[in-house]
Amino acid sequence: MCLQLAAGQLVVSETLSPTHGLEPDIDYLEIAEPRQLLAVLRAAVAFPRAYERVRVRGRRKAEAFRASHVYPRLAADLLHDLRVFGTERAAAA
Repeated sequence: MCLQLAAGQLVVSETLSPTHGLEPDIDYLEIAEPRQLLAVLRAAVAFPRAYERVRVRGRRKAEAFRASHVYPRLAADLLHDLRVFGTERAAAA
C-alpha cells in the first residue's frame, strides 16, 4: 500500500489494523463491503478528479514517512561506513 501511495495512486482498501498513521477517507479510501468497492471504483472512473485530494494527501503521507524513517537510516548507515572504512579523498588543506 505504501508503494502505491508513494506513486501518487488512489488507494482503496478495507479497514486497516493497525492504521500506521493513515487516516481513512483522507489518505486513502476505506470500504467496508464489496458493494461499496464497486460504487467507489465507478465514481473514480467517472469522475477522476473527485478523489484528487485523497490521492495527493496519501502521497504526502508516504513522503513524510520516507523522510522521517528511511532517510535517517540511510544517513546513519553512510556515516557508519565512513567511520569504519574512511574515504579515499585526500584531506583538504
